[in-house]
Amino acid sequence: MITAWNDLMYSIICQNQNVILNRIRQKQDVDEYDWLIQTIACQPWPADFESRYRLFFVMGRVSASYYTPYFQALRAARTQTPNLGQLCAALCPFSTRKKKNSQQTTQTLQFSYPTKLCHMVSPKLPIYDSRVARFYLFQEPSTHWPLPTRITAYVAFHDFLRNEYVRILSGNLLKPAIDGFRHRFNPKQHTDEKIIDWLIWAFIDWVDSGALLNGQVVYP
Repeated sequence: MITAWNDLMYSIICQNQNVILNRIRQKQDVDEYDWLIQTIACQPWPADFESRYRLFFVMGRVSASYYTPYFQALRAARTQTPNLGQLCAALCPFSTRKKKNSQQTTQTLQFSYPTKLCHMVSPKLPIYDSRVARFYLFQEPSTHWPLPTRITAYVAFHDFLRNEYVRILSGNLLKPAIDGFRHRFNPKQHTDEKIIDWLIWAFIDWVDSGALLNGQVVYP
């Protein structure tokens, strides 16, 4: 049932690839990603690398205390891709937010940013974010669950994404849209897996614009 639903969504993406690709920007999205991938191997990084990385991956949502250990982990990951679950647990103490109506803070589990870190050093790995979760109807683990249980649930979904992207590519399920992306944007540092991420991201953005109504395509 889930596989059939996913395949239907891939078919809709391919059938409507032009309007979906219109939601992706050449300079701010494709070219900036290419620059980050190309630059990450530099030793040392250019002065603006971290700020451009944070802007591209919308890291303003986490506390500033998260940045230093995060980029330390990113530097270390250039020689060996970290274990995703262990990385999440290691970074968790540095991600905090204020409790409602209180000056006290509480730790928060970040999963999207560690997947982005792993992707940047192993670009065939999927990226997790809220749009990917919505596309695949993933139910995020409850914040009331113990931290190790939540991490395990997230990592299990990321394992699903890895397997699903292999299935997409081996079955050519998004090939017309991937080819369309490459033809339009001429990316220099993009794996097919990253293009899948762009297509899903843009598809959800398109859906949010009201493009799909009761399962029917409705053009903006």
